[in-house]
Amino acid sequence: MNYITPNKETHEYVLGIDFGHGETSADCCNIQWSDSHGSLKIPDSIQILPGKPNIKSVLLLEEKNGNTNYYIGEQAISRYENPKYHKDSEKYLFYSYFKKVPSLMSDSEKDIMCSFMSEVYKQIRRQLPQLTDENHIVYIACPSNSKIWTQQEMKSYVDIALQAGIPIAKINDES
Repeated sequence: MNYITPNKETHEYVLGIDFGHGETSADCCNIQWSDSHGSLKIPDSIQILPGKPNIKSVLLLEEKNGNTNYYIGEQAISRYENPKYHKDSEKYLFYSYFKKVPSLMSDSEKDIMCSFMSEVYKQIRRQLPQLTDENHIVYIACPSNSKIWTQQEMKSYVDIALQAGIPIAKINDES
């Protein structure tokens, strides 16, 4: 669980992910290491799910025969609303509106947030096959409301993303 230090030799792409309370979105662009500020290109929005540049920030956990499957966004909603999918489930849990400052999260709520972040990242990787384990870095949007999202809360939030397997880039020694 360590930050990634941006490296001109290996990193070609940068992802920006906003794990919003209600919706989640992401952008991607080539890293323009030597371009001046005025010539930088605008990042492209990513379709996290096919045809969906923004998804609802919801997670469905489905356990059958000892296997756990996770669904996010509209996939989670449609599976949750259709009883045929969960009639044989050993465990079937739907989560929404789970994002809050880490100090107010229980361990189980941190696990939910971690699972959601992991599944979003996996889905982005499916949508962008040009990304390899080594050629990109990720930044996540800084939550708003600086009165409750202190530096310590943001660090704890990033720690959840690192635990989710997301290669979070280090901006400087304070981040």
